[in-house]
Amino acid sequence: MGKNILILDFDGTTSSHVPNPNEATFESGVLEFIKSFLEADSRNVLYFLTGRDPRYLQSLLPQDLRDHIEIFGNHGLSKIDDLGDLIVSPEAREYVDATSDLVAGLIAEIPDLKGHLEDKTLGVVLHLRWLQDVVSDRIVLGTHKFLSNNPELAGKFEAVSCDGVLELRPRLYHDKGTALYGLMEELGYDNVESLFYAGNDIPDIPAFTAVTKICSDHRIRGHNFVVVEKNSAIEHSHDYTSNKDITVADVVSLVDALGVHLLDKSQIRPGFEAITRSYLKSEQS
Repeated sequence: MGKNILILDFDGTTSSHVPNPNEATFESGVLEFIKSFLEADSRNVLYFLTGRDPRYLQSLLPQDLRDHIEIFGNHGLSKIDDLGDLIVSPEAREYVDATSDLVAGLIAEIPDLKGHLEDKTLGVVLHLRWLQDVVSDRIVLGTHKFLSNNPELAGKFEAVSCDGVLELRPRLYHDKGTALYGLMEELGYDNVESLFYAGNDIPDIPAFTAVTKICSDHRIRGHNFVVVEKNSAIEHSHDYTSNKDITVADVVSLVDALGVHLLDKSQIRPGFEAITRSYLKSEQS
């Protein structure tokens, strides 16, 4: 019998969006579900695959979970090793110093960024969804002006906009899909019985697509769980609609759905079963 693999995104999937990205934390019920999932079956394995610096997620996990969860950050270009240290993929190492220069330059040039810039070690994210349009526009224009005045940095980072953020991402052929394929090759396809992925945004689409293809090609049981907020960019993506399996409206509903679909009810911890009832009721209506 192979492993049951669950891969979770963080922002907007297991954490609700907040005005200050440095104050994001796990939504209620997430850590409880994770503990239940890992204890339900020795074959259950959980990974985080996030766009953030993985050290941020590590800081949010209680010590008893850190030893049982592997965290991949920067869409798979970095991870936390067994000693708790940050490991950056060889092809991305040159971007660590470049990101430091990028952060320092942006903050110096654009005062409005205070509290809205997320330093990812390999790139940055500017969180704009909570700002007034005039402030958001000023930040975007200031960012593009800074890049045009710094061609060396502009050559290393590409600007990608989606759902209220502007991400400056390393110009590398890499995404969550390639990261997922790399993980599966490391594990060995024959050693995996089921594969589940939960995400919510455009950067998760390559992972959704990879799960669909991997499960089809290797006859692995699997589902994509998608958190779709109203009027989000992913809602209108063809690649999302062709790879979605289970769609929920928010993080709390995702926890409900994961509990219903991935946990044997007899293994659900006290108090968690009540959380799943709202999802079951909505499924039956």
